[in-house]
Amino acid sequence: MISYNGDILDEKELTIPFLNRAFLYGDGFFESIFIHSDKMPLWHLHAERIKNAAEILQFQNINILKVLESIENLTEVTKGSFKRARISFFRENGGLYTPTSRNAEFVIEIKPIAKDIKALPTDGITLGISSYQKAVQPFGSFKSLNSQLYVLAGIEKQKLGFDELILFNHYHAITECISSNIFWFENEELFTPSLKTGCVNGVMRKHVLEVCKKQGIKVYEVETDLPHSVSEMFLTNAIQGIVPVKSINNEELRQSQTRYLHQLVW
Repeated sequence: MISYNGDILDEKELTIPFLNRAFLYGDGFFESIFIHSDKMPLWHLHAERIKNAAEILQFQNINILKVLESIENLTEVTKGSFKRARISFFRENGGLYTPTSRNAEFVIEIKPIAKDIKALPTDGITLGISSYQKAVQPFGSFKSLNSQLYVLAGIEKQKLGFDELILFNHYHAITECISSNIFWFENEELFTPSLKTGCVNGVMRKHVLEVCKKQGIKVYEVETDLPHSVSEMFLTNAIQGIVPVKSINNEELRQSQTRYLHQLVW
């Protein structure tokens, strides 16, 4: 089942016209949300990012309360304790590059998943370096429907044999990974790329920053190349939570500080 502008339909009932602007121009964005026992623990951060993306893309009619109600209604008819919701927002049909409407439509898909976001993986992931670069631009802070960069980086990841790849921007500063934000420990201090690098303004990233601030843990938001003295790294995203990195370019890393921080976050 899916929800189209708040109406629950069977997936086979939804027909997207050829002139759909998401299909023709990638004119829209999406949001991925973790659901546990029909609750969304970080909804307030998702709502904030949806509003920000809508403002940047000049969508004028997105009603956050209607979106929330639509998610809750679809969640009730979707089995599973742990679920992943994807909400795709796209502009109404009309126009070429210049649209004829500022209004948006949305489709919600919810699928059961096996993992609880609060469960830290017993083993870390392997990390490599991507040859693709991310441009610094206003719409880099949210998840655009034009995801060509991440698709090509995903193919590169498969060819190189790593679990994830680090992306740099055109100034050779670390930005993020294919589907996650990135943090690292260096000389016992915690760092993450600044939003000025063009990284996605990740919901889990922001949650970690808020928790660290409350706990008195200083996090340096920086614009830098890959440091040489990294002792630990971890990734964050809204579905997987905190993911430890066991190696970067086949060089082993520790995970003790990451596992301690994970306990504080939840």
